[in-house]
Amino acid sequence: MDGKLQPLTQAPPVFKHGHDLFVDSAGDIYLGEWNADRRYPSKLTLVK
Repeated sequence: MDGKLQPLTQAPPVFKHGHDLFVDSAGDIYLGEWNADRRYPSKLTLVK
């Protein structure tokens, strides 16, 4: 507020260390994470 950066939070925490996006041939977007307990990339879903 007041032109100052605010802490970024997640409730509940979903991502740990997102670092890269991948778009496949169908247009689906995946988020890769660094140091995230060996989790597979997360497929993002459009919320309307």
